[in-house]
Amino acid sequence: MRGSVLFFYFLCLVLSTLATEYHFDFHIGFTCHIEGREEYGVNIQFFDYDVILNGPDQITDQYINTFSVVKHAFFKVSGSISGDEWLSNYFDVRMTLYHTCNNKKDESLAEITLEPLFEISNDKPNKYYQYNMAMDITNLEGHSTYKGQLVES
Repeated sequence: MRGSVLFFYFLCLVLSTLATEYHFDFHIGFTCHIEGREEYGVNIQFFDYDVILNGPDQITDQYINTFSVVKHAFFKVSGSISGDEWLSNYFDVRMTLYHTCNNKKDESLAEITLEPLFEISNDKPNKYYQYNMAMDITNLEGHSTYKGQLVES
């Protein structure tokens, strides 16, 4: 009997997390300060890195665009995920950024961990996150952490 109750509780927990849809809006501002260049390209994608079960979960599709060097670039990237978050208390969101805002005139890769962590809540059928960031990506490459503004609802 006790095993049946535990199994039922576990099943309810899993089903409730599968029913929750997590929506993400990333509001991004980039600047690029490379003299002698007119434009630069970006290729961005956001992932949730799970600690226990599997590899990274894709949050957004790729966002690919070209921007003028003399202007600030502002854009929004949106996505959603649902599913295997029942063992986690937060999303460990990371941005994979390929860009050409560098002196090499070649593509650079930057892996950026976003802070603060995105808290997971299973008490709503839909959870919304808005993350605001503004950064200079000139010659940015390698791993780094960015602390932006997170709004949850």
